Amino acid sequence: MEPQIGDMVWVPADTVIWSKKPKTGSSYKYLDEPRSLLVIDELDGFFKIVAFGSSWWVKKNRVHRTNKHYHSYGLEGR
Repeated sequence: MEPQIGDMVWVPADTVIWSKKPKTGSSYKYLDEPRSLLVIDELDGFFKIVAFGSSWWVKKNRVHRTNKHYHSYGLEGR
């Protein structure tokens, strides 16, 4: 099952994340270690995630589900 908005996801090291959708002149970073991140949006094969205090885009095929879900009304799925 694909992650949904509000899900915590696991993203492996050496994954590229972009400040805007790729190929739009955006800056990018490589994750130097695996991270658990929050999905806040999705569009055209990408998830928007929160990392380093701001939002970034990552390819969906680099994102893996965890069993934790965060929503505006609290913490679920512990």
